[in-house]
Amino acid sequence: MTSDGDVVWPDGEPERLARRYEALLARPLWRDLVLAHLSDPCGTGPYGFNVALFCAGHLDMPVLPQALRHLEREPFNAYAWQWAVNHSDSETITSVITLAMRVLPLDVLAGGPADSQGFGPEHAPDRALEATSTAWTSIPGSVSNCFGSPCPIEWSGYGTVLFGR
Repeated sequence: MTSDGDVVWPDGEPERLARRYEALLARPLWRDLVLAHLSDPCGTGPYGFNVALFCAGHLDMPVLPQALRHLEREPFNAYAWQWAVNHSDSETITSVITLAMRVLPLDVLAGGPADSQGFGPEHAPDRALEATSTAWTSIPGSVSNCFGSPCPIEWSGYGTVLFGR
């Protein structure tokens, strides 16, 4: 018997379970299911695409192109933006930033701090832009190149402030 905190396991049980779960996850069925949900996000419920992205990340599936196509159609999906940023590398992050510049209403977001806490559907564009914040700062010069002034973005947690606009 082995002990893991409050749980007492029979000898070898944790290793046996780990092997079983790894074998279950290795089945092609899961990858096919994730790809099906990514290709038909409307048919999987309101959060189906996000759940599929989450699963794709844990299965190490290269689905950044699907995420970017989805963001073309649903630009205020903050989870998909965050996922795309987190699953980009130094070569693909430029695609994420370029798409954000094209589909997010940056001029509208330049209104300055808000009086509210940023809850509600009217703040979806702010949340989408804020989800991309690490991408903007990860490439030297990207912020100033995109907005025309040195570091014009402040990520306050209560909305995005674009300075010098």
